[in-house]
Amino acid sequence: MKSMLYSNNTRPEVNREALPVPSGSMNMPADCCKYLNKFNDALSGLIENRRFILKFVVTERHRAKHPVNRECRPDFVAVRADIEGKPQYWTCMEATAEARSEKDKNPQSKAAAYTAFHLRARPDYISVVGIFTDIDYFQLFLTTPCRVYQTKPIKWNGGHATRILFAWLWRIYHPEVDSSMTVTLTMRPIFNIYIPGYGCYSDLLILRTAESLGRRTTIMTDNSDPPVIIKEQYIEPGRRYAEGPILAKIHNEGSFPGVIRLDTYGPVLNDGKQVTVRHKGQAGLSKSIVRNKVRLVLKDTGEEIMNAQTPREVLMALYDLLEVLDTWQSLAFYIGGKGSYIVTSALTISYFDLSLLSLMTEDRSPLSTRVLLIDFDVAQDTKAQLETMEKLMHRTGTPGYMARAVRRGEPASGLFELPPMSEVTPGVKDVYGKFLKERLDTFGENDPERFKIQKGTQYKEEFGHQLHFDAESVFWVLLRWCIQAQPKDPLKEEPIDSVAWGALVNSEDARDQNFISIRDMKDNILHSGYQPLSPLLDEMRAHLNGDLAFATSGKRGHSEYLHEVFQRVILNFLFENNTKSFMDVTKHEKPRTVAQTGKKRNRTGTTTSRTTTSRSIRTSIQTGIQTNQGTGLEEDDEEEEDKEDEAEGHSLQPHKKQRIE
Repeated sequence: MKSMLYSNNTRPEVNREALPVPSGSMNMPADCCKYLNKFNDALSGLIENRRFILKFVVTERHRAKHPVNRECRPDFVAVRADIEGKPQYWTCMEATAEARSEKDKNPQSKAAAYTAFHLRARPDYISVVGIFTDIDYFQLFLTTPCRVYQTKPIKWNGGHATRILFAWLWRIYHPEVDSSMTVTLTMRPIFNIYIPGYGCYSDLLILRTAESLGRRTTIMTDNSDPPVIIKEQYIEPGRRYAEGPILAKIHNEGSFPGVIRLDTYGPVLNDGKQVTVRHKGQAGLSKSIVRNKVRLVLKDTGEEIMNAQTPREVLMALYDLLEVLDTWQSLAFYIGGKGSYIVTSALTISYFDLSLLSLMTEDRSPLSTRVLLIDFDVAQDTKAQLETMEKLMHRTGTPGYMARAVRRGEPASGLFELPPMSEVTPGVKDVYGKFLKERLDTFGENDPERFKIQKGTQYKEEFGHQLHFDAESVFWVLLRWCIQAQPKDPLKEEPIDSVAWGALVNSEDARDQNFISIRDMKDNILHSGYQPLSPLLDEMRAHLNGDLAFATSGKRGHSEYLHEVFQRVILNFLFENNTKSFMDVTKHEKPRTVAQTGKKRNRTGTTTSRTTTSRSIRTSIQTGIQTNQGTGLEEDDEEEEDKEDEAEGHSLQPHKKQRIE
């Protein structure tokens, strides 16, 4: 911030008398635009070799399209002069602005939030700027992946106001850019990326983005067949295991089924130096942060599993997911239990021929799966060494998808009873045994088991990730899909039970008492059009009524036990309901609303779109403000990385990431 306003050696010195001062009221956005445009015109002889000419326009609350959020509406914005009318995309903006409003109690934090949203729409920019205007003063903003900075109020008629505005406009004309990327402001903006040794990737569109403060994950793709997928992030060096090397290791001996493939990866360079953002911390106030930009080029794409259109599709995908996760036990990698990171491949979802068990037939490619594990951002290679000895970043996840033991960090107490292993239905047992005989042999019949866990009991071994945690996460993914789904045609509104929904998304984990330990789940948890899925959920949840670490009989202690249970339950259900009409009922694109509140459910996270409501961002920015008396600048503390987000006003209960120790 200081370098932008005070210590830029490339900016020419100007006589403040040559710069216009406000001649009238600055009460309305139109007044501010008029003055800033006049100010901008006065710079024509002061800024040479401008790549574009700016203009400030009032948005009149026009909603420009944003990669993840269309609700944000700055009062006025800076755009290039050759853009006609109001900008249709946030990518077309060069700066955002917010004016004082009597209705908004915290307009400064709103202005700061707009800069954060703007940064998400400009992956070609390393940082962006913004402004807040009041009738007597203005404040400037600078947002990077490390921080949101803001100045103290500066009076319009103050002695240094015009020079500071000049520095701000100079910064807009000379943005901090990633030189490997360019943007073309066509009807729909597209990006071009040059990677040395690989050439230029053209006509890229933003597919997903994550919160600006933090890793600032951006996913871009093109319209080629097959499409190119490019993932960019700003990573703290030495605080995580690098995703690129992990993917390279996975596929070292050939393509590994169910895991996204890697083309190339590496640091992003500007003039031979890695793109880096820094924040210098202050003792007792904030920590120092360094983030380096990295880029991966990937070969596969898909849809998030919550976008599966029918019960048949989601169950087929989850069956394959369990198979892929089961295979992972032979590899020395940790994968967090996060349903938001599990996607189905749109290219491989096909009709499930149950008479032949197509997932086991010889004519199906051995590498074919209906799911892809695509995000290894918080994966851990247990055999690799980090470059530094600095403490690892905490791995995080969406609490509603986590296994309960992971979320608690300790076993639940009480008396528990686990049912016997599910038998493969006779109609498919012969084929199942032909392809998976060792599983039938390993997991034969067993009896129910009852056991008690005393309060305060601890695990015998150091608590760590277990394979059955992944299987439990699959159940929570399926339950959420079932709860949110409502048939597309005809649409019949049936609100979600608010208690049940709260049990999934609230900060306190109430899933046991609402979904596991109860005898029967409430009838209104699912939409009546998908009520036939209830027996499936009941059978699966029965196997979660007790911590498998304390089970002693029937191979329940085997790492693959819960995977085998769930796969059999899903397979039996698919076979027995193959011809039932509800299996192919397409869900509506809009999720069910929640009873009483009438608000939409939270958007579940995706591989890269764990985002935050603009209201949440504004709150976090406001509560994190600190004053730097030495510079006269204010700084906004960084949020804990990667909260989810959605359109403003539609949030029931934001999903905050929970640490996995």
